[in-house]
Amino acid sequence: MRDTQTSELVESIVQISRQKNGDDLRLSLLKTVMEAMNADSTRFLRQVRGRSGTVWLEEYQALRAPQNPAGYALRLSGSSPVQLSGPMATCAAAGTALQAAGPDGRWQHILPVLEGGLVRELIVVQVPDNSANEFRLTRAIVQLYQNYLDLVRSGERDTLTGLLNRRSLETRVSRLRLAGQQAGRGDDEASGHWLAAIDIDHFKRVNDNFGHLFGDEVLLLVSRVMQQCFRGDDLLFRYGGEEFIAILEAASQIEARAALERLREQVSAYRFPQLGQVTVSIGFVELRPGAQMSESVGHADQALYHAKAHGRNQVCSYDDLVSLQVAPTAQMNSAVEMF
Repeated sequence: MRDTQTSELVESIVQISRQKNGDDLRLSLLKTVMEAMNADSTRFLRQVRGRSGTVWLEEYQALRAPQNPAGYALRLSGSSPVQLSGPMATCAAAGTALQAAGPDGRWQHILPVLEGGLVRELIVVQVPDNSANEFRLTRAIVQLYQNYLDLVRSGERDTLTGLLNRRSLETRVSRLRLAGQQAGRGDDEASGHWLAAIDIDHFKRVNDNFGHLFGDEVLLLVSRVMQQCFRGDDLLFRYGGEEFIAILEAASQIEARAALERLREQVSAYRFPQLGQVTVSIGFVELRPGAQMSESVGHADQALYHAKAHGRNQVCSYDDLVSLQVAPTAQMNSAVEMF
C-alpha cells in the first residue's frame, strides 16, 4: 500500500473513532471501506422483527461512482425486506466472516456485526479482486467498527430499560427526515411515520406507596411489554421519568392508532407484582418531514395531556384534536392531576 493510501486509511480510521452515534459510525465505516478497499459497493443489512417474523432490511449502500468527486455515492436505502443470498445466510447463522462469489461472479467480503452475542448486521463489500490480504484488512476495519459500535450503543441506551435514550431521539428523527427528502417527499407530505408519547398513569402514587425501586421495576416491565408489542424496526425511547416515546411506521392514522391501542390493551392486561393493573395514556401525531422534532414531541405531549385529563388509559390523536377545534394546550394548564 502506497504511503498516500496508508495516510488516507489512518485518517479514515481516526474518523470512525470520532463518531458519537450509530448512524454516523456506519456512514464513516462505509467511507473507510470504499476508500481503503477500492470497493465496487458496500451494503449494510440489519435484522429486525417484522409483523410476519424476522426480516433483513438494507439500510445503507455505497456504490462506485467515478463522476462523484469522492469516487462513490452513498444512499439511504428503504425499509423493504431483502432476501439473503446463500453465503450471506451462512455468515448470519455462523457469525463468521467469509469470502464468496456474488451472483455476477465478482467477489464479496461478507462480515457479521454482533449485538448481545447475536448477528444483527451484515456488511457486504463487493471487491474487484479476491485477495487474502484485503480480506484481512476488511475484517480488521469491521472489528474496529464493532468495538466502537459497542461503545456507542451503551451511550445511546437507557441503563434501566435498555430502550434508546432521549439524547438519541434527535439523531433518529433526523435520519427519518433525510429518508423522506431522498424519497422526494415535501415538508408537508405524509411521512408514514408517527410519534407517540406514552405515559404511565398515576406513576407518582407507585413511587410514593411502594418506593422508587418498585417504580423502577414497573418501568422495566412496561418497557418489555412495549418491546414485545411493537415491531423490531419501530423505535422505542425512554424520554424521561415515566414517559416513553415510540416512532412507528404506519400507512394511516387508523393503522397507527390500532398499534397504539394494542399496546394500551397489553399493558392494561399485564399483571404487575403487588399492583395488579397498570395503565398508560398515549398521545400521538404524524411525523411530518418539515416539522422540528421538538414541535412533534410537543404536539404528541399535548394529545397525551388531553388523554390524561379525559379519563386516562386511552389513546388520543393530536390531529383529531385540531380537526375538532379542541385546544390541547388548555388541558396542560388544567387542575387535573396528570400523573
